[in-house]
Amino acid sequence: ETLFLIDVSGSMGGASIRQARKALGQAVDRLDPQDRFNLMAFHTDSRLWRQSFQLADAVHTQEAHSWIRGLEAEGGTEMHGAMLRAMTQFMNPAAAPAKISRRIILITDASIGNEDQLLRDTAHKLGDVRLHVVGIGSSPNRFLVKRLASQGGGLSTFVNASESAGQGMDRFLATINRPQ
Repeated sequence: ETLFLIDVSGSMGGASIRQARKALGQAVDRLDPQDRFNLMAFHTDSRLWRQSFQLADAVHTQEAHSWIRGLEAEGGTEMHGAMLRAMTQFMNPAAAPAKISRRIILITDASIGNEDQLLRDTAHKLGDVRLHVVGIGSSPNRFLVKRLASQGGGLSTFVNASESAGQGMDRFLATINRPQ
């Protein structure tokens, strides 16, 4: 199960939101049909694409692409509340098939002011869910991107304007899909 959490705050405007949409679309395309996924966008508040995880079949991935194309940058960056809400999406293990990997892939420029609170409150609440973080844009908060991924037992990467977002995300997903 994968929950893609995408930052659509005002600081993601311009090239960053275009890169983020492209990276997210690429990530959805890499899912296998038996994978389950959901999407959540956040700025001042957050919104889910669906109320539960969906199979990554042709119908759902096409619907996801339509939702992704409609994402626009606006509002403030309230990552703390979005992260807490994202973690609650995994709180019903009975709804998930046995022995599956569960992960959140956060796509953000990490431009926030409450780093300490976010790190403190998310570090111990992830349980068996891994947190991977993709830093987007020309100057993402590298410290926060790396620290969140490290605390979440995941990996981090950076996609900037000089690199194709799709290629960067493709390499990253290939890496996190290989169990070590």
